[in-house]
This record gives sequence, structure tokens and C-alpha cells, in this order.
Amino acid sequence: MRIQRIYLLLYSLFFIQISCNDDKRYTNFSKEIKQIEVKNSSNLFWQHLDIEKDTTPGVSLGRAIETLPKRKITPVIIAILDQEIDIYSDKLSEIIWRNSKEIEGDNIDNDNNGYVDDIQGWNFRGNNQGISSSASVNEYVRVVRDYENKNLTVEITLEEYERAKKKLDSKLKKAKEDKEYADMLERIVSEKEKIIVPLLKKNKYTVGDLNSLINSSSDSIVKKYSKILIGFLENNWNYESILKYQKETTQYLVETLNVDFNDRSLQKDDPYNINDIYYGNNNVSSNLDEATHGTIVSGILARFYEYFKENNEMSPIKIMPVVISGSGENPDKDIAVAIKYAVDNGASIISLSFGKEFSTHDSWVKDAILYAQINEVLIVSSAGNSYNNIDNPSIYNYPNDTEGNIEFSNNFIKVGSSSRHLDKRLKSRFSNYGKEQVDIFAPGDSIQTLLPFNKTKWERGTSLSSPLVSGIAALIRAYYPSLTASEVKQILMDSGVEYDILVDVPTKENPEQQLPFNQLSKSGKIVNAYNAMLMAEQFVKEKKKK
Repeated sequence: MRIQRIYLLLYSLFFIQISCNDDKRYTNFSKEIKQIEVKNSSNLFWQHLDIEKDTTPGVSLGRAIETLPKRKITPVIIAILDQEIDIYSDKLSEIIWRNSKEIEGDNIDNDNNGYVDDIQGWNFRGNNQGISSSASVNEYVRVVRDYENKNLTVEITLEEYERAKKKLDSKLKKAKEDKEYADMLERIVSEKEKIIVPLLKKNKYTVGDLNSLINSSSDSIVKKYSKILIGFLENNWNYESILKYQKETTQYLVETLNVDFNDRSLQKDDPYNINDIYYGNNNVSSNLDEATHGTIVSGILARFYEYFKENNEMSPIKIMPVVISGSGENPDKDIAVAIKYAVDNGASIISLSFGKEFSTHDSWVKDAILYAQINEVLIVSSAGNSYNNIDNPSIYNYPNDTEGNIEFSNNFIKVGSSSRHLDKRLKSRFSNYGKEQVDIFAPGDSIQTLLPFNKTKWERGTSLSSPLVSGIAALIRAYYPSLTASEVKQILMDSGVEYDILVDVPTKENPEQQLPFNQLSKSGKIVNAYNAMLMAEQFVKEKKKK
């Protein structure tokens, strides 16, 4: 294994610190460190490694599980509000929540919750015939449409409309350019393949096939066209991928950015009535050829189950699929209704791996967050991948739990993404940040996760950080069920590992800007499962004394 050595200059007091307490069991790097040896970053589960044992800024999940108390636990339900999930995946099928109050296939609402046969969650993107749609518009499209249609039921100001209209016009211009580019690529390759494919006698070809044709043919056109097609292949373009790109750019124009596109025609609900909540179907694994994000997010939790399975222990988590995401951005109604569905059906943690810059019914979502708070449900939300300081009042980030910079709830935690690099790259380049708006960071960069149909993928994004924190929160609640949602949130923030090294935080105005990592979130830390479990145990003991 290749070992990479990174030499780090220390601050005058310490390099890495943790603010838990004086218990020596906690990871603590207040001692002076002259150099750190970083293990090979190709480790499949680097995000679970331990900074002290492995010198990798993971969440110490393996170390936490090694020291768990031996006791019978009740699995904690994590609701994943996202796209469809492959509930039949080898890595997920055994940890998908099942509604024990429903009788499968009898077409009766046995538990009287308003959702017929919601055996393994619910799909708010569908209709009552089991058909689901992946097509939806972006929120700024809804803002423009509703404001111009003088819809008085939405919460839109003139300033918000103008901001949305500017963004839509910009996106439309870029989308049209992308569509023209895709059409051009298709024409070029189609024209060349009409000559070349019959000579090769196969539709799928390689650079080697084309080079052989060049060497064997005396036709200058054949040589020229073959060289052009080689250029496409070397840039990862073939006719199939070009057709896919062409389809995507077309759909983006005619659906996602189209103010005239009705993305609620399938559900047939009233999108402006928050009390019209009984729509959708129980097919939470539809459209998996296109809808992969829900499985990608859920795949982060699959390894939790694997750890326990290896030791013949019960998994501490169950995943409740709640489908609300399509090709565009989630409507506020679906977010709010889905949160309430998750709460009412037993979820203790709700994981949100999405965000947007606009909101037409923000009050509905805020009411749902407070509903979760009343019912002691923790909501874990991704901070977003726009490189922004979301403390900046000109940067908008929904959903959130703040009015200005004042939190109105105590059960909502927003998570940024960190990397495996213990240097200036510790903050993932793409991740949003903010001393007031972001609560904590967690690994979300270059992580292997799942795709539908038992495939895997290396992925990055705060979408991965959110379920990782959700899994740790569920671990805490499984072993210490007496803890409230706000107590779990506080434990997660207080027990993390604090890094004060300078990291790259470039802006347009200052592309070379660097800031201490501990200034990028409210806690200044990366979540740590080992420390969190120790602190939870101590917290519960102290509660019992009172």
C-alpha cells in the first residue's frame, strides 16, 4: 500500500482539538504533532475511519461499534425523503422499514392513516393507479409562473419574483445552448456512423476497431470519419451517450424550465392546499433507470447494517422510503406532507438530501419542522453544493430552521461536506458553509455508495453527508432511546472533532481565500460517532441523577 506523508505546520497551541470534556477516552489532539501519516485514500470506507487510530478524518464509526454496550435494541427508523429507492437491493432489502400495521396487497388502509397499502413507505410523486412521474419543474419556475398568474395563495414578493425571473432567463439561455450543442453532436456522429458502422459490421465499436479500419482502408473519407469518431470516444462520447445527453437537454427545456409544464397532472392533488394530503401510491421503487439519487443516499446507510451483520447483531436502523423528488426541485407542499407522514408513521430521524434557492410556501415547511420537533423527531439536512457561504443574506438556502440567523426549532441540523484530506482541502470544494447556518460537517467527498440493481458508484456531495449524520443519530437513539431530538443534536455537535487548520474557501472576490475549518460551521467540527456514543452514555447517566 502506498503511503502518502503530509507534513503540517502547527498552530501555536494545537493542530486539532475537541471540545467534549476531560474524559481521556475521547479523541483529543491537543498535544503537539510534528507530522501526520495519512493512510491510502483508496480505502473503500475511509469515511468511517478514526483520526487517532487511522490518521484519517472520518467519523470513527468502526471504533464506535467496537465499543458499543451489549444490550437489546429497537431499530430506529430513518425516513429518506428523496427519489425512489431500490428496496430490493442486496445491500438494502433487509433494512427497509415494513409497516406492520398494513396487510400487503389487500387494497385496504388497515392502519387508517390515509395511505392504502403503504407497506414500505410512500411515493408522493405518483397517482392511485401505481404510476409515478419523475418530471418536475424547479422552484424558481413555480415562483415566476405563480406570480405572473397572480396566484394569491403563494408567498412571493416582487423582489423574489424578479430574482427568480433573472435566474430562469439565465438558465433558459444556457439550456438552449446545451440543446443546440447536443443536437450538433448527434448530427455529426450520426452522419459519420452511417458510413463507418456498415464497414465495421457492428453498432458498438472501440478505438481499436476504428484504428484497424483506418489501416485497412484506402478511402480518405473512411479514414477521416474514423479519426473523428476516435476523437469522440477518447472524450467519452459515443452515439448512445450523445442520445442520452440530447434527451436530458430536451427534457430540461420542455419540463424543468417550462412555466407551462404541469408537473402535478399525475397526482391530481391541489398543490395550493396543504390539507389535501392523500395522494400518491405505494410504489417506492419505480423509475429506477432514471431515479438513482434515493438509492445513492440510502447506500450510505447500508454499511451500518453490514457492520452489525458481520457480528451477528441486529441493525440499529431501518430505512423508510418517502418519495418526493423528481427531475426538478421539490415543491414545498410535498416536503411538508412527507415530513408529517414520516413523523406519523414512526420515523425518529428524517434525512433530507436536497435544497433550493426559492420557496413558494416556506411556512408550510417550517410548520412541518415544528411538528417534527413536538414529536421528538430529528431532521438532518444537507447544506448544499454551491460553494457558498450561506450566512450571506443574499444567498438563499431552503429548507432551513432559521428566521434570519435565529433558529426557531431545536431539532434541525444542517450538514456540510468534508473530505479525506487532512490539509487545505479538508472542506469539500463544492460544499456550502456558514458559521451560523451550517451546524456541522461530515464526510461527503469521493465515497463509494450504491446504485439501483446492485451496482456501485463513487459519489460526492452534501447529499452523502446528511445520511451519514442521520445514521450516527440513529445509532445514538437506538442505544439511548431516552434522549430527545434536541439532546441528540447537541451531542452530535458537541462531540465532534474540531479542526483549526486553514482550508481553501475561494470566492470570486478572493480566489485565494483561506479560513480556519472551525470557522465554517456553528460547531466548527466533523461529526464523530465514537465520541458521540461516549457522550450519550455520560449524558444519560447525568439525566438519571437529576
